[in-house]
Amino acid sequence: MSNTLILIASRAGARFFSRAGMVKTLTPLTELDNPQGRLQEHELTSSRHGSNQESAVKHGYSPHQTAVDRTTENFAREVSKKLASKLNEAPYSHCYVVAEPHFLGKLRAELSKDVLSRCETIGKDFAPLSQLEIADRIPLERERLESAR
Repeated sequence: MSNTLILIASRAGARFFSRAGMVKTLTPLTELDNPQGRLQEHELTSSRHGSNQESAVKHGYSPHQTAVDRTTENFAREVSKKLASKLNEAPYSHCYVVAEPHFLGKLRAELSKDVLSRCETIGKDFAPLSQLEIADRIPLERERLESAR
């Protein structure tokens, strides 16, 4: 029987599911929450002491990376480690990584070549969907094989 690992991710959170064989039902495995991923730049930087923008103008340089980018990349790194761990825990025959397009780019940058070669990536925002809605949108193994022909 084939098992499929499914990761649904955004910069605010990630959910891991498994699917056994041709059964459409998903089994929840793990959730990762990133509350900072819901914040905007001014919310991430407003509580800091001093002003980075003021010193940047004073010294003639501009920051290369925003607080939102740093937060997103850190979470992408955490999700990529968890995905690699999950793929090594059990013999999955296939893996889907579904993430909002911007986060998917950050996530791909963190994934090893081995993990990328084992996963099919889809740039869609499934994060707000329920478990049942996700199950309806992720193809069953049979459908995936038929579409590959």
